[in-house]
Amino acid sequence: MDNLKDWALGVASKVSKVSITERQAGDVTILGVEGNIVTGESADMVRGSIRRLLMEGRRKFLLDMTHVRWVDSIGIGEMVSALVSVTRAGGQIKLLKVRENIKEQLSITGMQTIFAIYGDESEALNDYL
Repeated sequence: MDNLKDWALGVASKVSKVSITERQAGDVTILGVEGNIVTGESADMVRGSIRRLLMEGRRKFLLDMTHVRWVDSIGIGEMVSALVSVTRAGGQIKLLKVRENIKEQLSITGMQTIFAIYGDESEALNDYL
C-alpha cells in the first residue's frame, strides 16, 4: 500500500499549474513556460497561448522550457498539435533548454525529429533568420 501511496504522491507532484510569460525578440515570440505540461489545464494553456498568438498574426515561436520539469503524453500531444497549427499557418516553433528527461520522452514517442531543440537562445533566434 505504501508503494501505491508513493506513486500517487509522485503523480500528484507532477500535476501543476503552468504559467507562461511572453516577450518579443524581433519577430520571434518567446514563450517562457514554468511548470509541468501535463494532462488538463497546463497542456491546454500552452496550446491555447500559441493559437491566440497565431490569430494575432505571429508566426515564429521559441518555447523556453528552462523551468519545465515534466511533460506527459498529453502534453507532448498538445505541443505537436500547436506545431501543426503553426506550420499550417506558415510558421515555426522551436524549443529552448529542454531537460534530458523530456528529450528522452520526445525520443521515445518519435517526436524529437519534428522539433528543433536549442540550448542557447541566441543560436535559436539566429536560426530564424
